[in-house]
Amino acid sequence: MSAETLKRLGVPIFFLLVFLIPALFWDSLILQVSSELIRRSIQIGRYVIGTCLWLTLAWFVIRCLDVVVWPLCIERRLGYAIPRLLKDLVRLVIVAVAIGVIISMVFEQSVTGLLAASGVVGLVLGLALRDMIAD
Repeated sequence: MSAETLKRLGVPIFFLLVFLIPALFWDSLILQVSSELIRRSIQIGRYVIGTCLWLTLAWFVIRCLDVVVWPLCIERRLGYAIPRLLKDLVRLVIVAVAIGVIISMVFEQSVTGLLAASGVVGLVLGLALRDMIAD
């Protein structure tokens, strides 16, 4: 066997061992931690599905704004294109709201710390960009 062949087989062999070793001891592992393992698996699945749901919803809202609202409703009525900065700020707000909802609804944590931190960051950015925005 050449070095190239061994190199190409190295990663699959590694992952085979990573999954084979727990598979050999799976029965004893299940008996020891079955109820806790199942509960944790369900909780992790709930976190993954909830997070993906809210991020997909935010992506859908952003896409609807880009495809329908900006060009058909607002730009057609105004007669000129909306500045990219405004579009990006609206996207940022939508993603921030989605992250806040994920923290609050999916992980069931308080978002007051996130709101306070984002307020401070917004204040600092506003003061730092004041002259650039004025131009």
